[in-house]
Amino acid sequence: MGVGMSLLISLAPAALRARMIATVIAAFSVVSIAGMPTMLFLSTHFGWYSATRLIGLLCLIALLLIAGFIPDAPRKISLNHR
Repeated sequence: MGVGMSLLISLAPAALRARMIATVIAAFSVVSIAGMPTMLFLSTHFGWYSATRLIGLLCLIALLLIAGFIPDAPRKISLNHR
């Protein structure tokens, strides 16, 4: 969540940051509430490996979507940490 939030803060327009951060936090809440029972159901009926395979597949899909939709932003390197 920390990496996602830092990307969001650095890449999002200032006017949309608060709304986008709220959306990310809400999504994590929904995933926590819906994800646990779903993984428990899959593990019970299809074996523990089915849940881990589904998580891996979803992470791969997310990686491809992130790589496709996050724009190439110029990197600003600051050596001043004051």
